[in-house]
Amino acid sequence: GDATGVRVVLGGASVGEPPPAEGLVVTGRTDALDALDWVAVARGSDESKASGEGLPLQRIDVAVGRLNLLGAGFADTRLQLAREGQALQLRLQGDAIAGNVRIPDAAGATVAGSFDHVSWPMPPPDAGAKAMASARPEDKPAA
Repeated sequence: GDATGVRVVLGGASVGEPPPAEGLVVTGRTDALDALDWVAVARGSDESKASGEGLPLQRIDVAVGRLNLLGAGFADTRLQLAREGQALQLRLQGDAIAGNVRIPDAAGATVAGSFDHVSWPMPPPDAGAKAMASARPEDKPAA
């Protein structure tokens, strides 16, 4: 047939399981990962599949040393992402964050999340002041 399946194992020397019959499966472990980047990959794979090209997402199940989400970092977190009906379902599990986020396909639809716990890391107290100081025009050299 015309179906293509790809299995990616992050951080592994070999792939121990066969690829899926169709689509993309990502597993393994990585030191750092941006959750929203992987959501974009999954949405892009769905869009390219709808056009007759690309690989539809089957699932992502990755252990992450530092998960980056909306500017915050969460240590030792498991990220799972899979298609469920007309949405992507993101599951996060770690000491600092555990919960689910539903990301609908429909444009303008509400993204909904439910968390068992979230310990959002705060930036250092002077981080905002440093960012503002570096953005002041009078501190920039003249061109």
